[in-house]
Amino acid sequence: MSTRKLKVCSVLAGLVLGSSTVSLSAAEGEWEWSIALYAWMSGIDSTLSVNGRDIGGIDMSFSDVVDKLDATLMLRGEGFRDQWGFFADYLYLDISDDKKG
Repeated sequence: MSTRKLKVCSVLAGLVLGSSTVSLSAAEGEWEWSIALYAWMSGIDSTLSVNGRDIGGIDMSFSDVVDKLDATLMLRGEGFRDQWGFFADYLYLDISDDKKG
């Protein structure tokens, strides 16, 4: 399987897993926990300016980002009890390119 096909399959698997949430419910007055994997599909567009003069930038579509994507993990967990609660949102993204400047 080519690297591109493997990356696309990984993204699709992330979308499938991201649509599911694990939730553990407890009796009233006890903590309730929830964990979810998710995916976020985005492109990158930016402009670099110095003293009001544009000197560079980047414009990458989502498919360009996937081509350079080495690994990613997006995870959300939360817990709550009665009126108190908290959540944590973790994002790991590893993108690489082989251009030298």
